[in-house]
Amino acid sequence: MGLAEQINQYRDSRKAAFKKQVELTDKAANEDRSLSSDEQTSVDELQTEIEQIDSDVARLEKMLVTEQANAEPVEKSHPGTQFRQAKNTSDLSGGIGFAKAARCLALGSIEKRDATQIAERLYGDERIVKTTEAIMTKAAVTPQTADNGLVTESGIYGDFVNYLMPRTIVGNLPMRSVPFRVPLITQDSIGSANWVGEASPKPVTSQGFSQASLDPLKVASIAVASMELLRDSSPAADALIRDSLVDALRMQIDTSFIDPSNGGTANVKPASITNGVTGVEASGADADALRADMKAVFGQFITANRNVNGCSWVMDGSTALAISLMTNSLGQSEFPGIGMNGGTLGGLPVVVSEYVTAGDIYLVDADNIYWATDGGIELSMSDQASIEMNDSPDGTGSLVSLWQNNLSAFRVEQRLNWMPRRANSVARITGAAYGEAAA
Repeated sequence: MGLAEQINQYRDSRKAAFKKQVELTDKAANEDRSLSSDEQTSVDELQTEIEQIDSDVARLEKMLVTEQANAEPVEKSHPGTQFRQAKNTSDLSGGIGFAKAARCLALGSIEKRDATQIAERLYGDERIVKTTEAIMTKAAVTPQTADNGLVTESGIYGDFVNYLMPRTIVGNLPMRSVPFRVPLITQDSIGSANWVGEASPKPVTSQGFSQASLDPLKVASIAVASMELLRDSSPAADALIRDSLVDALRMQIDTSFIDPSNGGTANVKPASITNGVTGVEASGADADALRADMKAVFGQFITANRNVNGCSWVMDGSTALAISLMTNSLGQSEFPGIGMNGGTLGGLPVVVSEYVTAGDIYLVDADNIYWATDGGIELSMSDQASIEMNDSPDGTGSLVSLWQNNLSAFRVEQRLNWMPRRANSVARITGAAYGEAAA
């Protein structure tokens, strides 16, 4: 069994262990009780198993990079570019195939040559050649058709999206997926049912509805790489290019989705799901305060007749870590299901992101948020432009010449949109400082 297959097996085991954790905590929550001692032991053992799997996967991923780096190279040079052709490998998973195609596109621009010829020369892999050609012809904007080969044959575009989305907030919330430009009903209030006697008229209750649709909006980010990195033939270089593309998109998507100050821009950017949400101020820093605050935000959903079983918590990693470290007088963990990478809290999944403002905790009713994407990724590059090196460019900052600084810039774009299906689909705790000692 190869290293890539071992990694996939470990990931499947992790999913299964996490599912068991959720089942145990959900059962206790539905029965309005704490975990029994046996259940608590099982949850703790599963958490230990998950942490061990994470450690094993990290070790195997490093071994995979080393294995690919030590593959026997074949000398094949071209005037103006001093590197060697990498040994062909069938493993293009984890977004690496897309990064290799992006690298070929950049080298084609630098060398003033056909990028598909460079893909053939460097990798000798038809899938990378086809993907490089698709990027050049902008075929990437509609990758999820049955006959274009980008997903069904090469899998490279789909694999990049599959690598990106689990690293975002939106990729970890089970939102209601819908197509673009399809009329959608949003519900502002809930109707009620009544008992009706024989031959009596059926009452009609007033419900608040409105109609809207999700148009395809485009999120775009720019990642910059040095010429030296592009000419480096090692697998580690491909991974660095992939990560720069992923990080650029992830920051824009998650910030726009969760930042309360994002009120959206018509036909440009959707408002965040947290915009306009009035928060519940944290009542303290100890475990009892956290339980009281959780009860308060749960109460908002219950008052609105919401089913909280499909909800998720969203918070930053430092807050999740602080909660996980809280212990009772016996030294036992107050909230054993949660860790700095997520887990469960109160029987509900926890999604962690560094793009959540510290001190904010959100309870998100994901099933009542519409989500649309075609999965498309569009990529272009330049080594001649001047760009403003700022994650929020406003046109006032100083410009950096890519040509002068021996840099290349990748502009990566994705079409997506979101919208709450019902009002008050998010509740918020503000000023959270759980686990901190009182001043």
